[in-house]
Amino acid sequence: MPDVTIDAPTPTRGEKVIAMGRRPVQALYQAVSGDAGDAFAPTARVKGNVALGLIPLVARQGSFAMLQALHQATLAEKKPAAYGWLGPQMVVYVQDPKPVFSVADSNATRAGPDTRGPFGGLERIFGDNILTLTGPSWKLHRAFVKSRLTSAQAVEEAYRLQHNVIHALRSLLPGGSMTACDPTEKRVQEEILHLVRERVLKPNAWAVHGDPGCLLHKLWQAISPDDFLSEAMVGATTVLLFASHETTATTLSSALIELHRQPRVYDELTRELDALVVDPTWAQLNACPYLDAVVRETLRCFPFVAEIGRYALRDFDLNVGEHTLPLKKGTLILGSPFLFQTQSNAWPEEGASFKPERFLGVAPQLTVNGVSGREKTFGQGPHMCLGFRLGVMEIKVFLATLLIGRGVHVLNEAAAELDTTRSMLKRAGSVQVIFTPRPPRST
Repeated sequence: MPDVTIDAPTPTRGEKVIAMGRRPVQALYQAVSGDAGDAFAPTARVKGNVALGLIPLVARQGSFAMLQALHQATLAEKKPAAYGWLGPQMVVYVQDPKPVFSVADSNATRAGPDTRGPFGGLERIFGDNILTLTGPSWKLHRAFVKSRLTSAQAVEEAYRLQHNVIHALRSLLPGGSMTACDPTEKRVQEEILHLVRERVLKPNAWAVHGDPGCLLHKLWQAISPDDFLSEAMVGATTVLLFASHETTATTLSSALIELHRQPRVYDELTRELDALVVDPTWAQLNACPYLDAVVRETLRCFPFVAEIGRYALRDFDLNVGEHTLPLKKGTLILGSPFLFQTQSNAWPEEGASFKPERFLGVAPQLTVNGVSGREKTFGQGPHMCLGFRLGVMEIKVFLATLLIGRGVHVLNEAAAELDTTRSMLKRAGSVQVIFTPRPPRST
């Protein structure tokens, strides 16, 4: 937004002009105090602070608190969308995230031109990659990543994935107040790029680092150097190495916590798993309906991303249900798979409750990339997560490996509570789980 110059008489009541650098608060007040117009009549409005809009709420409680306020407004007023202001920036929230997934690349970006958009942090740490790019560059990354992530191969790769390097690098991240955020992002990025370049750009890398059958080596074998620039391969590789680690670990934690809390679900699942052999194949895991139901219900109740968003690059119309909203350049468009899947009319059958049985017998209806039309955990449309098959199979493999012949117990219930103050849903602390031997269950 350009600097604002105001030629006006003495400010009226409620319009105090307090200098904030070169941008007076009066400009913010004019933005957040005005209605968005008749075109936004089908939406609910959350006013917030008289001068700063929703900024104080975000500053005190985090961005997810803003999402909850906007979401509750849609429920209270029975509207498909809601809007508010972050200072001079308009924020539009849609209850069903589908319109956000459908926003075209020419209209909006994930990272934003200054890397401060919804996915800006990923760009600042990992550089250009499939999660932050748009247009032709995104298509190039997508072709690279998609070449090997198929259903039949996912289980083999899930057994092979190694997390030692990932854990070592993640130890560099700060905790608590994140006071050293910027220099830490830079340091982590340098470490990641050094590691990946070692493997991508050196001809003898695989002879040094080991297993030529791992996922990354197979991906690089699937294409020729002429098809993909080395530096672009670096960006794509960082996503494969790191982007799915936190999400998969969080989902596994959620599944184990629910199995601990619900003995009935645990008994039913282990009865099914005990019929399998050690290290079951993809076909055998795929033939376990209750395991599939538990994984899908975990992803529905605890999606790893609390919010998804786009940053408008130009003025354009956003279709929300039967309505069209004229959005201005700079508008932030948000949705929340978590709120949609647990606190909306899309799941009237006790949507907040963990009930795997809701997915039994519904597999034949899965026609959209293997994901039900009501599930938004992995996104939809061309930007849908390409690794969703691998992620789901990882979770199935881990659960089968951990639970065949073992009981599960969560030691620290308090730390297991869900932390909804950030855009990535995590547990409040490290979840401590112990496994105890148990005799096989009869089938």
